[in-house]
Amino acid sequence: MAQSLGKWSQALQGSRALFQRRRNVEPQGAPEPSEEAPARRCCQASKYCRRRACAAVGFLIVLVRILYLHERAAILSRRAVIGCADMASLRSALENANTSNWPRFMQDVDNATEDHCLDLVAEQESEEFVGSGTGSLVDHFSSEMNKLLPPQYRFDFLTLFFVILALVYLLKTSDEHPNSRPRRSHSFALSTLTESLALSAVAETQESKAVKRLQAAYFDLVCRMRPDRSTNFRPGALPHEPMLADRAEHLEVKSAKPVRLLFLHASPLCVLTRGANGQSKYAPLPRLKIDREVQAVREALQGTIDVKVKTASIHNLRRAVTEGNLWLHLAAHTANESTLVLEDGFGGTEALTLHALVRLLRSGGTDAPAAFFVFLSNCKSDTLAAAFYSAGVKHIVYTNRAVTDHCASRFAKSFYLALACRRSLRNAFRIAMSEAEADLEGGDSGFRLFSSGDVLLQAPELTHGDLSPKAYQGLPGPVEDFVGREEIMLSVLQHLAHRKVVVLHCPRRLGLTTTLTEIARYVSVPGRRFAGSCIFGEPQLLQKGLLIVDDADAAIAEHGAILRQNLESEGFFLLLGCSKPQWELFSDLVKAVHVELPPLSPLESATLFLQRCHRPLTLEDVLRPNSEEERVVRKEALPKERAKQLLKPMVSVFEGDPRLIRQAAGKVTPTRPPLMGDLRSLKVECISALAEKFRGLECLRAGSAQLPWQRGGLRSSLSPYPCHILP
Repeated sequence: MAQSLGKWSQALQGSRALFQRRRNVEPQGAPEPSEEAPARRCCQASKYCRRRACAAVGFLIVLVRILYLHERAAILSRRAVIGCADMASLRSALENANTSNWPRFMQDVDNATEDHCLDLVAEQESEEFVGSGTGSLVDHFSSEMNKLLPPQYRFDFLTLFFVILALVYLLKTSDEHPNSRPRRSHSFALSTLTESLALSAVAETQESKAVKRLQAAYFDLVCRMRPDRSTNFRPGALPHEPMLADRAEHLEVKSAKPVRLLFLHASPLCVLTRGANGQSKYAPLPRLKIDREVQAVREALQGTIDVKVKTASIHNLRRAVTEGNLWLHLAAHTANESTLVLEDGFGGTEALTLHALVRLLRSGGTDAPAAFFVFLSNCKSDTLAAAFYSAGVKHIVYTNRAVTDHCASRFAKSFYLALACRRSLRNAFRIAMSEAEADLEGGDSGFRLFSSGDVLLQAPELTHGDLSPKAYQGLPGPVEDFVGREEIMLSVLQHLAHRKVVVLHCPRRLGLTTTLTEIARYVSVPGRRFAGSCIFGEPQLLQKGLLIVDDADAAIAEHGAILRQNLESEGFFLLLGCSKPQWELFSDLVKAVHVELPPLSPLESATLFLQRCHRPLTLEDVLRPNSEEERVVRKEALPKERAKQLLKPMVSVFEGDPRLIRQAAGKVTPTRPPLMGDLRSLKVECISALAEKFRGLECLRAGSAQLPWQRGGLRSSLSPYPCHILP
């Protein structure tokens, strides 16, 4: 016995020493099978036996406990029958002893507690002799009932301890068969990893971890539950290559003839999230200035490469990679560096994880790459670059940090302009980098170039020019400091995807004109459905496109025949801005969907007020100081986020009216005294100014038959202001 134990201990020590040597120092040659195999098999056999014995012990403990509970239940059932018979005999004895005391005796007997029974005996001893006899019967009955009750303070801690110990041991050890043989690895790192996984705790596979990470990233995008910055695609997935190597000057330039440059952009309005109370709500997303970047790329490549602009939806991306042999420029948001935020064309969100993106890019086969060149104009797009590289794309421009819209558009314009001047890809990237770093005063722009191998690109010269339509021709200019309304815009665009007539109405002037203007400019971005076919103004004969009419209450009655004729065309859509619902509008032809424009929320009102003020707010503006010392302290400027939270209860006096808020904030100048937490005086001043302006415009309207339309000009101000705020 002692000899076998010594051999066992020697085998364990040899196994431990062997594993320690292989982990610390890489061996020069493979160990002999006679030294390694017995120790490993002994260790695995010991672990295998311990696990099986532990499982058997746990099974026996549970089996014995079940048998014990079964016998206990049978005993309790038999005692319950005996107790019922004793109860009947006790009742008859008490009735024969004293009929007048029966209700009180039975009340105490039903309680079945020893203290009450003893008190009852003490009371009956002073009255008559029969009470003592009945008290003994009660004591006997209560003791029998207590035997039937399960123990209240007994708990089998020993059994619980052994079962938990067995389960913990089974979970902490790995399940390996004693006859399994270690696999020979091709490298020391792989063999060390195999041994550590075999002798450590059970670990999840990399595939299962990746699936969980991507699921968490997608759920965070749609519901904003938790951030998850982990992903399988790391910047290290791209092979490291110096961007500005000296040897690149002597490389051979190979010509590439792309079919076109496809510009895909996505800037959805809202994303569906889950609030604190568990209810679904829409959260606005920051809008990209796509039009600036599109214009920069088109101007740079005009007459050189055919530029096509489309929304970055899953369908358009799949269609682009199916055609192949193209250059791709992608501008979109990324979530947690692991999910690409795309757009459905009507302001909605489409999420595409990295695994789904790789599958989409590889779905056409591996005989040809999905694209020849990709420009990723996304913040922190190194993980997306790794995904495109794994799909076969050999030349990628990406970023490793957050970039502004201005920096992205300027870099893209310099880069494509250098390509149009027949510069190679590396030289064009150098030129754009130098301009971006000069703009940042020597700072890092964040753009990186990956070009597989020693290939340099040269764009071919084409003969045709840019034939794309003018997107914003005839539309009002952009609205300054436009805040909120993303959910309303999304609702209107989603209805226009399925209906021909949408009525946006509100009883007061709550920014209806500015909201219609923003909708017109959003749908007219190049690549969207109504780009080049959106008209903002008076009703006119149209066969195709979107017509947006503001102050449509009078225009419906005056131009009803023209609108009806337009609605008979298949490609015509109508968006009306009215002061009240129009339920009977063209009910014989189409169904008019109504969307009500609500007032601004307190947070949106506070944000608009801060953006329109001419000076930063202080504590003295939002709070009334109580002493001279507090007056000195409260003159410091507040951060914007804190000022928004303090302004939320104050701006409620404006009732969510953006025009009143703009007027009031314009009066907050550096020469104006502190507001002292009161905005009602600003509201009174604004109402008086608007009333005077309204009277003057009424006089102008009386002397003029029709005024020319200007956005934000006379006609948008001619509509009467709500009478309940006029003096």
